[in-house]
Amino acid sequence: MKVSVFLHRDEPNDREQIIALTENLSHFEGIALPTNMNLLPVLSALKTTYLALEGSDAEFKKAMDTLTSDFNSQAKHSSYSTSILLSKHAHLSDLYRLRGDFKNALLHQHEYDFIRSQPNGSYAQLDELNIDSPLQRDITINKLQEMARLKDKQTLKLKAERFQALTFALAALMSTFLLFWFWREQRSRAQASEIDELTGALFRRAMFKEIAKPMSNKIASCLVLIDLDHFKQVNDRYGHVVGDEVLTKFGQVVRQRIRKTDKFCRYGGEEFLLYLHDTTEENANALLENIKKSLESNKNWSATDSTFSASFSAGVIQVKGERNINKIIKACDNLLYRAKSTGRGKIETMSFPAYLNENI
Repeated sequence: MKVSVFLHRDEPNDREQIIALTENLSHFEGIALPTNMNLLPVLSALKTTYLALEGSDAEFKKAMDTLTSDFNSQAKHSSYSTSILLSKHAHLSDLYRLRGDFKNALLHQHEYDFIRSQPNGSYAQLDELNIDSPLQRDITINKLQEMARLKDKQTLKLKAERFQALTFALAALMSTFLLFWFWREQRSRAQASEIDELTGALFRRAMFKEIAKPMSNKIASCLVLIDLDHFKQVNDRYGHVVGDEVLTKFGQVVRQRIRKTDKFCRYGGEEFLLYLHDTTEENANALLENIKKSLESNKNWSATDSTFSASFSAGVIQVKGERNINKIIKACDNLLYRAKSTGRGKIETMSFPAYLNENI
């Protein structure tokens, strides 16, 4: 142990101390060393240490060969061969350095570093380190402790980075959720301001905005103007609550039968505008007859004990690539007037070109 301290410390007078300790080793002959120290051929190492300082080149070379052979023999028959090889190159490097042969010292240091760099040379567990030199063992322990502290520091840094990333992700998710909620609220409010609560139909401005583009396409579509028959009499005879119920029922029937591409608008008090996309006047007429039949079949109303049925009249114009909505609505209104003047509960249909030819 003393030799190891002096060897690694290498201060003034340490070499003399090494010589004094290793000059006579006869009193160590025959001593059985503890099992956990058997990885080191102690006497060979001490003899070679003395010869490194005091022996001739031939004596030192012979001692080094013997020490190397002892190490190799132990490595061959031991389950700790890697540890023994590490100890071998560490000792040989120290002894060459003590001798002043720095070239060979560096060579064995490289061999030591190479073995340590191999995957199977990991020494995370201190129990696998069978280092004979107490000072070398202390150095190794300090290195392992430093590595453990560095690992803990890196782990804490990684946890902090993960926490920061998680916090950022949660903040981003919350912001996204709030923006989405705000957008939904704004959209709901905007839609609510465009829809009649009683019938579920669009208001006039929203309707014109929705149908401006599809009406300009070269696709046959129909614009329908509907007027509930004798609606004023319903209000006067049964009251406005019943009148509202009739409007609500009519809105429900229409919305149940039209498609998403169709648009339904409350044009006035009891007047409604219906846009039927990609629909001929024949198909529009069939749809309106179905709606009228369904509305007329309802005779009982929750707001009155009286029974009566509601009906409507309609004017239908088939258009194809027309842009002047007001002009088309005017044509629908004329057809509606014709339907009402012939007894109400009627549907009048015509294509827009035919209407224009008729009214030249």
